[in-house]
Amino acid sequence: MTDPKAEQRKANGLGEFLQGAGLAIALYLVIYAGLWVALYTADLLAYVLTGVPNSSFTQGLYQLWLFGIFAFGLVQWLYVLPVVWWLQGEGKGVRVRGLVAVAIALSLLNGLLFVRPGLWPMM
Repeated sequence: MTDPKAEQRKANGLGEFLQGAGLAIALYLVIYAGLWVALYTADLLAYVLTGVPNSSFTQGLYQLWLFGIFAFGLVQWLYVLPVVWWLQGEGKGVRVRGLVAVAIALSLLNGLLFVRPGLWPMM
């Protein structure tokens, strides 16, 4: 016979893992949206201050933003690692595994899209 407590721990472990994976996706989306808001705010500010749409300053921002997107696989560890350390301190090891698994997958996906841009139709 199966042990009901073992099945309960397995179900809780899967739930914790999925919570960690969801946290990684939520962090990614919040940072990505924040980059867009920061870019457009800086673009609007540059337009208000200079009166020139798409100035060299704005073009530099776009290049910086594009570099940030291409290097996002590395940049994401700046916000993932503090969350990992915090969750480990809380004793949420399975949740950390879910967070790190999705973070690694997103890093590899970003690296793949940087190396092979034709794989993504919009790039």
